[in-house]
Amino acid sequence: LNDWQPGNAPAKQPVAPKLENEGDELGAKISAQGDKVRQLKSNKADKAEIDAAVQVLLGLKGEYKTATGKDWQPAGGVAKPRSKEKSKEKPKEKPASSAPA
Repeated sequence: LNDWQPGNAPAKQPVAPKLENEGDELGAKISAQGDKVRQLKSNKADKAEIDAAVQVLLGLKGEYKTATGKDWQPAGGVAKPRSKEKSKEKPKEKPASSAPA
């Protein structure tokens, strides 16, 4: 796996170029596509049409991550993962009256 030997410089791994301009361009496309998805949802468009727009959005986000090496974040700041917030909630206690007598 590792062919390093004393006295030899380690081989440099090829790194995907981080193109800021491409990232900015993709970010603008992602924002526009996100707006389109929100518009379709608010207009109660056909589910197939919304799903197609979401797939395009996910593809753009994948391209962004490939180009920049990091996940796309909205311009407003870092989005908080919703799943972690839900796991912190305490389960509601059941009323004692629901217990079998």
